[in-house]
Amino acid sequence: MQYEFKKNEDTNTRVLVCPHCNEDLMYADIEIFRMCPFCDKPLQQTGELEDFILEPVIQSWVAKYTGRYSGKDIIYF
Repeated sequence: MQYEFKKNEDTNTRVLVCPHCNEDLMYADIEIFRMCPFCDKPLQQTGELEDFILEPVIQSWVAKYTGRYSGKDIIYF
């Protein structure tokens, strides 16, 4: 299943469009329960959906740690 995303102009974030009822879903709406809170239909677990849910966590982590390490501190195996 291919999910549709659009940009929320108010919060400057991506939102997921429910494939069943076309409501806009924020990551917090489906973070714990993988179903639409508006129509109660389950959302199919895909890598694309996981990326959407984890995106705010990853952006926060990157913003916190960007520039803290120089290239010489990276260990390659």
